[in-house]
Amino acid sequence: MLIINTVVIVRGLLGRPDSDVAFALACFGGGSMVTALLLLRILDNLLDRRVMLPAVRVLGVILLTLAARVWLGGASLRPVLLVTWAVLGLGYSAILTLTGRLLRRSAQPPDRPTLFAEGHGRRHAHVFVIDDLHRRWPAPERA
Repeated sequence: MLIINTVVIVRGLLGRPDSDVAFALACFGGGSMVTALLLLRILDNLLDRRVMLPAVRVLGVILLTLAARVWLGGASLRPVLLVTWAVLGLGYSAILTLTGRLLRRSAQPPDRPTLFAEGHGRRHAHVFVIDDLHRRWPAPERA
């Protein structure tokens, strides 16, 4: 959704070239990279919830601020958009990472099919696929 909204806002609303779309997406990616680098150190000292809730609040405030700025008009929106996209990258990446950690901790092993593929199942998964192919398309009879 962010990719589509970036194109719509930068090209349609601001009337900027394609290079500015790429620059806005780079700001989002830069924000998410900063989160990836800092989040492990932050989570050593704080609980997941103490990081996730402020991140959600910051995302809400930043999006409302951008909406108000667009509605009021005025000076150039480009710097506001780039800062907003960088902060969105920070918050969005933090929320996704923490949600994934929460789900991984709360799910029981039978609820995690990827663990089956990582462990015992991967060694034998190819056998199931080959057996299924043989059942669907049997080898032709040789004369």
